[in-house]
Amino acid sequence: MKSIKRLAAAAAALFLLAGCGAPQSSESAEDGTTTVSYGSFSTGTGARQVLVADKLGLFEKQQLQLDTTTLMSTSALAQLVATGDAEIANLTYQPAFNALAAGVDLRMISGIQKLQDGMQTVYIKKDSGIGSIADLKGKKIAVASLGGYGESMVAEALETAGLSLKDVTMVEVAPAETIAAIERGDVDAGHLTPPSRAALVAKGDSALEMLVDFNTIPSLKGMAQGALVTTTKYYEANRDVVDKFMKAVDEAAATLEKDPKQDTQYLAELGKFDTAVAENMVLEKWVGGETTKADLQRVVDLMVKHGQLQEGTVDLDAFMGGENAL
Repeated sequence: MKSIKRLAAAAAALFLLAGCGAPQSSESAEDGTTTVSYGSFSTGTGARQVLVADKLGLFEKQQLQLDTTTLMSTSALAQLVATGDAEIANLTYQPAFNALAAGVDLRMISGIQKLQDGMQTVYIKKDSGIGSIADLKGKKIAVASLGGYGESMVAEALETAGLSLKDVTMVEVAPAETIAAIERGDVDAGHLTPPSRAALVAKGDSALEMLVDFNTIPSLKGMAQGALVTTTKYYEANRDVVDKFMKAVDEAAATLEKDPKQDTQYLAELGKFDTAVAENMVLEKWVGGETTKADLQRVVDLMVKHGQLQEGTVDLDAFMGGENAL
């Protein structure tokens, strides 16, 4: 399939980069503080517990110091981990599994979140004449990347109406431009990321409305979204550092869980969102060690089904450090 070939080429590049490898062990300062290089996706709100732990001084309490690199692509973050330029990173599962398939020895440290109501959605114009998923036949649908996770979710939604990707035209549109593209009529529908949807809801007088909430699609409900990832090499050489890192992150997660108002405030600060936007964003629940092999197998199966991964190329037991282990 064309998407497997395209992704395989990108994954092969990761494999070549992986020859550099992550450092065998983290270096500690004279005062005993260990610096951990962390790769954060975009504003980091999906794994905000890591950045909040840093803000609250919880890493410092564990004698750790976070050195954060922020990128707009989780595929690029996978490359950082593969080369050792980031010792730990926040990755969605798609680039992580493509890297694994290419031979990059990644190790999952913790799950981050799963799909929730209102997190991943499709919007249309209210006067579009589209009243159901079945009405998308022959229409143009915007996603952030062709062959990506958004396209897979659209495909699963289409199947509920007896349609497939062959019945629509998928168009690659940057998330920040999707709402405008729908409003102009450049596309008939678009996959909105949580910040975009929240901005739309906060606005209150939009010409758009939601057609699909992907969490209502049975095959997608509660789908695992992403993880904190390192390499097996780094994990085995720095188990004490990883344990301290996760102790700080889990403490931050517990703090936010107890105080949703404070969580929303941090969300606004980290994402540089207006308060009204942050208040309308889904507070993505931290899943930590709750992620199971079955959760990850669902993602693998989805990727294989839609031509994004070859079957049998990902060893989930190794990725999790042993059967169902984290």
